[in-house]
Amino acid sequence: LRWLVTIARRLDPEPWRDKVRDVWLSKDREALRDLVRAADVAEQRVPLLPVVAAHLKAPGGHHQGFLKRVQAAHPDDFWANIMMAQASGTSEQAIGYYRAALAARPGAFAVYQNLGSLLAQCGYRDEALECWQSALEINPGASSVHVSMAITFLHQSDFERAIDASQQAIRLDPKLGMAYGTLGAALFYAA
Repeated sequence: LRWLVTIARRLDPEPWRDKVRDVWLSKDREALRDLVRAADVAEQRVPLLPVVAAHLKAPGGHHQGFLKRVQAAHPDDFWANIMMAQASGTSEQAIGYYRAALAARPGAFAVYQNLGSLLAQCGYRDEALECWQSALEINPGASSVHVSMAITFLHQSDFERAIDASQQAIRLDPKLGMAYGTLGAALFYAA
């Protein structure tokens, strides 16, 4: 770690980031909180900030307030929005942050997958299916997306599409147990 910090200092000398690096070496959580309180996040590069937030996430940390500051300073940044979406849990706000992340990086498979799951949890099943369809356009071999779609089709009582999606997931990954479960449920209700 010391060697990496030394390299980082040589490649990226900047007073605030150097202080953060010192804190990481000393593992002084209170010093990190003080640095975060004093940070001008608008002046910092976003890729470092999620790492700082992760260190604050442990018990007693204040990572959500910091993440809000980062996202407010960098509203169009992919990572700033992803961080806030993940920190927001299953809420309407998280949906908005995922959408902002997609606006910044429209080809992000994982964001489509996660946004689809969140939309389904919040009851927006048709929108979830659209997200998953976009995810499959990026990665047609994503068996987990087919399973998510099958589950949603089950909830919509569209058993034929649930059967098709489950079978597609099984073709892609014959060891995916959830696909067999959704297939069995779909076949049971379709009969």
